Amino acid sequence: MKPNTQRTRRMILPALLVVALLGSPIAPTSQAARMPPGAAAAMAGGTVVAWGDNSSHQVDIPPGLSGVTAIAAGVGHSLALKNLSLPQQVSQLIIQVQNLVIGGSLSVGQGAGLIAKLNGVIAKYNGGQTGAACNQLGAFINQVNGLIGAGALSPAQGQALITAANNLKANPGC
Repeated sequence: MKPNTQRTRRMILPALLVVALLGSPIAPTSQAARMPPGAAAAMAGGTVVAWGDNSSHQVDIPPGLSGVTAIAAGVGHSLALKNLSLPQQVSQLIIQVQNLVIGGSLSVGQGAGLIAKLNGVIAKYNGGQTGAACNQLGAFINQVNGLIGAGALSPAQGQALITAANNLKANPGC
């Protein structure tokens, strides 16, 4: 069987050259990744293009994929890293708190108090009340510090929550 020369040519071109040929400039934060025999690139605007061998569906791009900040690839796989919205990030922090309750580090009541503050962050942020969302994050951090002081959380457990909350505070510009 004769190979598809057009496809073969596309596969052996360096990723950055192919992106340039596609006519979409690469933003300074965009990346290209090689996954023999293929490649993928994060384009300006957070979209992704991929090309080459698709025998393991490694160049299939999920519909609606956008907001990609980084990509990586290897033989038989490709990955895209997206920025999560503030509510999605807060939801991840809620899962961390729930895991501390499940693990026995926090009581159900202590966990519920922290989760209520985090749900307040989401509600205030979604309502356009950035200042109030920032205040809720501050209250969350204060409560975590209190739980560390009371011995309910170890300093390491508490610091992980505080670091995550401080990272969230940078998102809405607290």
